[in-house]
Amino acid sequence: MFKVKLNLRKVVAIAICLAGVTFFSGCDKEEITEIAQGEITENDDEFCLYANLEDFYKTAPFINNYLDALPNNMSDEQKLQALTDWLNSQPCVINAKLEGVWTDKDCMIECQPGRYGRIAILLDDDGMTRELTLNIFGEYSEPLLALDYSYKKPKEVGVYYSDAYTFENKITIRDVFEFINLFDHKVLNIHKLGSEGYISSMPKDSLDYIVSDLNAKPYFSRVHGYWKEGQLIINVTMSNMESIDYQADWFKTMNDYKLTEVTTIYSWFIIDFEVPDGKEKEWMEKFKTHKFVNGVASNYGYQSMLIQ
Repeated sequence: MFKVKLNLRKVVAIAICLAGVTFFSGCDKEEITEIAQGEITENDDEFCLYANLEDFYKTAPFINNYLDALPNNMSDEQKLQALTDWLNSQPCVINAKLEGVWTDKDCMIECQPGRYGRIAILLDDDGMTRELTLNIFGEYSEPLLALDYSYKKPKEVGVYYSDAYTFENKITIRDVFEFINLFDHKVLNIHKLGSEGYISSMPKDSLDYIVSDLNAKPYFSRVHGYWKEGQLIINVTMSNMESIDYQADWFKTMNDYKLTEVTTIYSWFIIDFEVPDGKEKEWMEKFKTHKFVNGVASNYGYQSMLIQ
């Protein structure tokens, strides 16, 4: 197994490169492929066995071996363009594009000393197009390595629901339920932002019991409660709330525990819907037509490619 020695604690978020780069294109692709012959070749079918969002991290040895086989006198830009060309030669890759090459000196915020690269990749995953971004990193005087990748989550659409334009309406969870009931979609998460969630007039010693009871319900993925200025504060992240029964149970629970929703003109919600695979963009456009939808977005996942 190909091993990577890298201190993960040093790796921090990377900002947008301050200056553009000029991509290398002066080396013949066939010449590069010949140079990089070894454990991996341009037509190695094994790479495509792992060319899906869940398993793409398993391609790290192929990518790292390819980079390691390139001549030392090639610049990082040349090596990453060669890698991009090699990726484009794979039958499971629809398109790969080198988006940037930079060093820590180009970072807008402090980042780990070293060299960085980013390649955007479209994968053909059993007939479905998947989008991911491959991040490359190398400490100074060390080889370039596949660091991690981010990807658009299939079937997920995030909807930003609030009155962000007029600030005349205080959007409540009842409004959110009425909105999601317009569709036949699974609701993955409902996050509330901009204010506290709920306050209760119950005594302080009831906090643990209430939190424990809420955590036992099948429609919460997160429950956080605390005592503040003489009041119980309860913040929750909901899931599976396409269920009318769950919605009714929540209103009953609010009554049982004397919970009052905190509503301000700045309160807003993020609703994560599950939509049909391949129809994410179509549903984004449909969601946009609704009055209090002021934004939609893809949800992203992340996976390390460091193999120990």
